[in-house]
Amino acid sequence: MLISLDIAFKNIGWTLWENKHPVMAGVIQTEKTQNKQTRVCDDNAYRCSVAARTLQEIIRGIRSRQSSENRQRDHRARQRQKAPGLLLASLRL
Repeated sequence: MLISLDIAFKNIGWTLWENKHPVMAGVIQTEKTQNKQTRVCDDNAYRCSVAARTLQEIIRGIRSRQSSENRQRDHRARQRQKAPGLLLASLRL
């Protein structure tokens, strides 16, 4: 899997790729502060932290999805391993 990012302050586009095909995509939006007393560098730092936290949530979601898919795949593999034994047992009856 690969995550590609289109970085900017206001909108950060992201796409999750798997086997050269896009699987998920979205936009992280940050807003400039309305407080006129806030320095630009502080506002930029805040917006970066919002983007970083959101990216971490996206990555956690992807990992969770992968874990779920792996568990399902493992369960199906175990079921396939049991299936010949069940078929053999039913033929012996």
